[in-house]
Order: sequence, then C-alpha cells, then structure tokens
Amino acid sequence: MRKALAIAALALLCLLACRAPSHLPEGPIPDVSGVYVYSDVVRDPQAMRGFLTFSRQWKLDQVYLQSAHLVRECPEALGAFISLAREAGVSVTLLAGRSAWALEPGHGEALRVAREARAFAEGLERQGRPAPEAIQFDVEPYLLPRWKADPQAVANQYLDLFEKLREALGGRLRLQACTPFWFDRVQVRRRGRTRPLNEWILDAADGAVLMDYRDTAQRLVSGAEGELAYASHIGKPVVIAVNFAPSDEKHTSFHGQSEARIRRELLDASARLRSYGAFRGISVFHYSVMVDENLE
Repeated sequence: MRKALAIAALALLCLLACRAPSHLPEGPIPDVSGVYVYSDVVRDPQAMRGFLTFSRQWKLDQVYLQSAHLVRECPEALGAFISLAREAGVSVTLLAGRSAWALEPGHGEALRVAREARAFAEGLERQGRPAPEAIQFDVEPYLLPRWKADPQAVANQYLDLFEKLREALGGRLRLQACTPFWFDRVQVRRRGRTRPLNEWILDAADGAVLMDYRDTAQRLVSGAEGELAYASHIGKPVVIAVNFAPSDEKHTSFHGQSEARIRRELLDASARLRSYGAFRGISVFHYSVMVDENLE
C-alpha cells in the first residue's frame, strides 16, 4: 500500500511539474509602464495596498482604471486613491466605454460620463488635490452587429462621438482613444475625403492606446507601425497595449509563455518602437491576470 501511494504521489508531482504555468514576469520590464485595472482597488483597502505595492514593484507610472461608476458612486474614495497613486509615482487615467456609445443614440450617455469626469477632476483641483489628467474611451464599434452591414455609417458616428467628447472635456482632461491595431486598414469616407480610420480617430482625440494584441516582437512592431507613423507626424502620443490574459487565439496573448521569452519579445519590440516619436511605452492588459497566474 505504501509503495502504491508513493508511486501515485510521484505521478501527481510529475503531472504538476509538466503543466505549463503562465510564468508571467514579476516585473519590471523597461518601457512597460502602464496597466489596465478592472478590479475594485478603490473601495477595498487591501486590494488598494496590493495594487500600490505591485505598481512599485513594476515601476509603473500609469494606470487605466475602470472608473465611470466610481466617479458617480464614490468620488471621495476615488480621489483618495488618486492621491495615494500619485505618491507612488502613478498617474490615473479614467477609463470608460461601451460599444453602443459609437452610435448616435448612445452619444448622450458617453457625454454624460465625460462631463462627470471633468467635474470630478475640476473639483479635486479646487481642493488642491491630485487629479486625473486624462480619460480613455474604450468604444469598440466593430463589436456592433451594424458594423458588418454598414461600417461607413458606424465609423462616422463613432468619429462624431469623439469630436463631441473632446468639446465636452474642454481641454480639462486629455481625450484618449483605445483602438485596435487594424484600424489603419479600414478606409472611411468622411467630409469628402477617404482616409484610414486610425488617422481620423487620432485627429479627433488627444492620443491613443493601441490594442496591439500579438505575441512576438515582429508582430507587435508590424501592428503598431502605421499608427505610430501617423501619430508621430501630427505630434500625438500612442501607448502600445499588450495582452497577458488567456485567449483562445494564442497568437494574441503572451499568456502561457515563459518569463524569459516574454521579456525578450517585449524588450525587442520596445527597442524598435522607440524610433517613433509618438511611442510612449507599453501597457499590459490586465492587472488581475498579472497578480494571479492561475487565472483562467
């Protein structure tokens, strides 16, 4: 019996050893300076401490915090978090977005979020407290059923939204767009001109985070070059977002790769992307995955 148990235990150890853990880096990696956060690190003191410790370990200077509900529900707690993050060297960018906002009937809700964010930032400023400097709108129009049927109409309403958002923010908060790497392949007819959608959206916003979800340096660079070239030409910043979350399409994520390979590919990519004046570093999607390698 003991021999049988020993053999079973050995078999289990071998099975565990042969599994392919994520081996996500424990940080830091040069040029990886931001992270997306969707968990509640504002109202949960323990989660807040954990995030601030994490940000110091990774030497982060930017967090994209899902926050439209926080601005409305607990502005004081959000303001306190922003102050503590600033003390840790981290700037908070507010994050909001729904695909439905791309269409004209959804513009009103998006504009309300923008105005609330602006009022929140102005209130902190009046109190002499650290305030967010930007808000990112992650509006993904291509997820709408209408995109396939009439992408031109959807794209134009999407661009109308960003022009309205910029006006509503009045320069108080920088308007950042979250866009996929393939927008440079979508030609949009607007105001008598046909241009790539990435150019139109960069003109409408103050900068962008590019969802460049690929798993090699070559693919990352290839996906970002069009966006960075135009952004450099017009003098607007672009951050490259990479994916650490599990994905059914393995080429879209670094999840499951060795730490050595992740570091090698990101270092190679950032070294090549630095040749573009618009490049402002790399951000990771997303925080929960980075602190829990077993997240499925």
